[in-house]
Amino acid sequence: MLSKLQKRQYVYESKIVYRNGYVNAEWPFQTPNTVTLKKGAPVICLRNLPDLNLANGTQAIIVKLKEDYIVILTRDNSKLTIHLQKESLFNNKHNIVAECIGMPFTVAYAMTIHKVQGLTLDNVVIHINREQFTHHLFYVAMSRQFYSLSLTY
Repeated sequence: MLSKLQKRQYVYESKIVYRNGYVNAEWPFQTPNTVTLKKGAPVICLRNLPDLNLANGTQAIIVKLKEDYIVILTRDNSKLTIHLQKESLFNNKHNIVAECIGMPFTVAYAMTIHKVQGLTLDNVVIHINREQFTHHLFYVAMSRQFYSLSLTY
């Protein structure tokens, strides 16, 4: 879907710095290793950014991109500039063992039930997979809607 947007794409690659000999073979951060974004793309915030009053799961549309920041328009019509963000990883002694600098957003044309839990959405389309259907998940998905609901199976 991103390829249908006839805009210049920007690729944001995260930079990771390990401290005190700490190395983790898996990606331990919420910020993605690499994310490709374009103007007009719907995105979600992947972690809480309290300084910007953004929560994990906040939806927005990209209105401007540069190499080290993006400008988004949130659902409440707030226009925010998001610079590359630092995320820290702590050990059990509360010491920083690694830091990641990257863009904590990803393209989101759709979201899982788990990601939207706790949100209220204007419109919801629920695709019901009979093999994975549970009443609990269906209730969570159905109760997210504010205006309209569409079911497919």
